[in-house]
Amino acid sequence: MIRVKRKAIQAIFLATVLTAVSPIWANEKQPLNITAPDDTDIEVRVFPAEGKRLLLGVEVWMPDMLGSYMLPKTRSSLSQIPTESLTRIIAEAMKTGKQVYLIAGGPDTELVLRAAAAWEQDQSNPKVSGAVLMFPRLNEGEPIPGQEPVYVESVGTTN
Repeated sequence: MIRVKRKAIQAIFLATVLTAVSPIWANEKQPLNITAPDDTDIEVRVFPAEGKRLLLGVEVWMPDMLGSYMLPKTRSSLSQIPTESLTRIIAEAMKTGKQVYLIAGGPDTELVLRAAAAWEQDQSNPKVSGAVLMFPRLNEGEPIPGQEPVYVESVGTTN
């Protein structure tokens, strides 16, 4: 009996999530292909919306960086993604005239910080409106209890 209830709850949850997300997916337009400076084609899923901000709930761009570079989904793969590829995506987003926020979670936060730092180095670039870093993993290695953390190089390099 408990198994049947659990399956029913899971089915209701899945239906609720799909109902909530389906309008977002329905708005997805053809992927935007951005060519990185090293000639890698990066597919960016774009979910357009009205407004002046590119942010979850308004307009979302989702580049597939690992897939574009044919890299496995491991933390070490992130260091193989050229920073210039990310700054090219930021440049394309800026062309929309909207406020652009960078969003990443987990190990991807290091990639976003690296791109933001590179973007800020060129003073002629428009400013990124901000970054949302969810559960960032920015330690250089395994944290050791009782010792000062050692962060990846990109930490502290952005405004």
